[in-house]
Amino acid sequence: MDEDELVYIARSRHTPFNSTSVRLGERVPIFCTAGGRLWLASLPETECETVLQRITREQRTPYTVTDIASLMEKIAQVRRQGYATIEQEFEIGMLVLAVPLTDREGTWWGALSLTSHQSRTSLEALCRDHLDLLYSAQAMLVG
Repeated sequence: MDEDELVYIARSRHTPFNSTSVRLGERVPIFCTAGGRLWLASLPETECETVLQRITREQRTPYTVTDIASLMEKIAQVRRQGYATIEQEFEIGMLVLAVPLTDREGTWWGALSLTSHQSRTSLEALCRDHLDLLYSAQAMLVG
């Protein structure tokens, strides 16, 4: 996190497709990215809403959720389930599944995400097939 934006600090490509718009070191908005929503979910609800009111919520695709009430609902869902998903909100065709990275006290310090394209899989299949793998990697990173 850096001034209300998420910064990509590491990336690994498995297939030719990954996001065309996200590169190492790139800053991305927090309201329409899985890692950003995980960070927002780590905040107290009132602080989360204050942040959403302060930031610019640009309509990046026809699927981007920008209104605060709907975003608060999506963030509440992230809190309940413990992971975040994004379906074409940041980039057309992009599907993202992410889990939080926290310290031993539970303080958020990052996210581990997996990106695919809707031509390869569905969001449901991405979660079904890879969520446990992300949790395993999370456990290794967090300790």
